[in-house]
Amino acid sequence: MNNEEKILSILEQMNTHIGSIDTRLGGVETRLSGVEIRLDSLENRMGSMESRMDSMENRMGGLESRMDSMENRMGGLESRMDSMENRVDTMQSQMNTMQNQMGVMQETLTRVSLTQENVVLPRIQLLLEGHAGLAETRATNERVAALEKNANPQASHGKAILRSGQAEIRTIKKSAPGACKTPGAGFCTALH
Repeated sequence: MNNEEKILSILEQMNTHIGSIDTRLGGVETRLSGVEIRLDSLENRMGSMESRMDSMENRMGGLESRMDSMENRMGGLESRMDSMENRVDTMQSQMNTMQNQMGVMQETLTRVSLTQENVVLPRIQLLLEGHAGLAETRATNERVAALEKNANPQASHGKAILRSGQAEIRTIKKSAPGACKTPGAGFCTALH
């Protein structure tokens, strides 16, 4: 997997993550709409209660406790809203961090691309040219054999004489092992 594919994979993962965040925010908005509807309903109920409170002063104590309960619930809703705002802020911070990381990755990718284009590819081209030059100048086995075959016949004759002389020297050495006691003088030098 090359760097571009890795970056594309990371971008797809980020898009998936952002889609998940959007879905979760949609759920939060739906829940907030439900809360607003409930609050509207509560406001309507409170209005009808106020009109009934004038005629039902003896039930005032019960209504006050219910009002306290609603205030507590409202406080809970407010704390949940604060919590959701904090989560949204955290998600925004994470998105900013990811954008910064993407910028760094883009810079790195650009540097790698420039290095490849300006350094690596020219060096590979030089290697290919050198290899092609070597392949053109290299002697093939057939060509070497043809050169040896067409070589000077005198050189072949000289090699045969040399081999013959070496064989004769070995024969002399074998037949007269003590003849050359002092190497370095004349014929004895050739034998050693």
